[in-house]
Amino acid sequence: MVLVVHSSSRGPFVNYDGPAVELATVFASAAAASDTRWRVVPDMGYATPGSLGSYVGIDRGVPILTLEFDRGHESDAAWIAMRDGVRAVIEHAQLAR
Repeated sequence: MVLVVHSSSRGPFVNYDGPAVELATVFASAAAASDTRWRVVPDMGYATPGSLGSYVGIDRGVPILTLEFDRGHESDAAWIAMRDGVRAVIEHAQLAR
């Protein structure tokens, strides 16, 4: 799995490419425990050819999550969401083995 971190004025949310919808949902659910605005956004609303998500997720079939933090997100809150989301994704992957 690949994890990319960005910021967006529409954040916070998780976008994904490839076989990652379940992982995106797990991340967003865990991150929402500390900030209820976290959600899964499967489509950015515009084409993204040539993006890392397209190359890794679609062309190569590797799950990729793009975390879009809210611009100006308070750093401690962002860290908690990241920590909890990543931990949940790792635990989910371990259980799936």
